[in-house]
Amino acid sequence: MFVVCSLCHVESTDGVSSGDKAKPALLGTLASSLHKLKDTDNGDGAFFVFGDVSIRVTGTWRLQFALYDYHKATMRYVFLSQVISDPFKVVSLKDFKGLDESTYLSRAFSDQGVRLRLRKEPRAFKYDSPPKLLNLCQAEGISADTCFLATTESAQRVK
Repeated sequence: MFVVCSLCHVESTDGVSSGDKAKPALLGTLASSLHKLKDTDNGDGAFFVFGDVSIRVTGTWRLQFALYDYHKATMRYVFLSQVISDPFKVVSLKDFKGLDESTYLSRAFSDQGVRLRLRKEPRAFKYDSPPKLLNLCQAEGISADTCFLATTESAQRVK
């Protein structure tokens, strides 16, 4: 079994198609196979983990998670079900307040071998470091030519 994640408009279940395939709206690992893990109460569970999904388009969105199974006999993938997340807001880099501390569930999964980036304590995002901003832009697939650093005086192009 595996789950595929896709981006949906907040008003509908229609997926978002990006006209520019080089710069898709939804980034990261968009498929997850089944992980048999212990939950926060130490009970057995089946989880699909999406540890690095990000969205590069601001606005209000939902995620659609579609569950599939692979049948070896017919060598086909069979759609089983789907679920759509509650709406959530994506903000621009300048409005981003930083990441919250990692949840207990994330830590429990990481302790069981799931590769996740964990944050020990909340940390505000700093805008005064061009190399860090440039690394963030490059990680998101944004070229240095289009990556700008907002300062208190003016916007400067990051080189």
